[in-house]
Amino acid sequence: MSGSAPRPLNETAGLWYLALNVLVPGVWALVSPQGFYQNFPLPGHAWVAAEGPYNEHLLRDFGSLQLSLAALTLLSLFWPRQVNTRVVAICTLVYGLPHLIYHLMHLQAFSGPLDMVAAVLLLALQVMVPILLLVHAPPEPGRTP
Repeated sequence: MSGSAPRPLNETAGLWYLALNVLVPGVWALVSPQGFYQNFPLPGHAWVAAEGPYNEHLLRDFGSLQLSLAALTLLSLFWPRQVNTRVVAICTLVYGLPHLIYHLMHLQAFSGPLDMVAAVLLLALQVMVPILLLVHAPPEPGRTP
């Protein structure tokens, strides 16, 4: 961690959650955009396909965006002096909040109540975890809270 004080466990866990939350779908969308479209989040629960026709370009762009957030978050975990938790939390919120709002306004796209609840819960976590990280992140050295 390049000489800085270790992060609290809850902050580290939150950052790992955010990293994996975007790393897995990002890799999947880039490696197999058609498979991602037809099967995300699990086979039989086609959340992406419910929204409209397949578009490989859009899915690859989405995968790249997810991987960029994963890279930012992993950089924060391994080089915290260069990329701090607040930066990761803000960048994740810029993506996650509009994503959550969109799906809250389009709940009819989900095939059943289980998919609806699961999607809203997962998308809400993508907003709540960064907010918790912002609220609980320690102040930067030399700065007052």
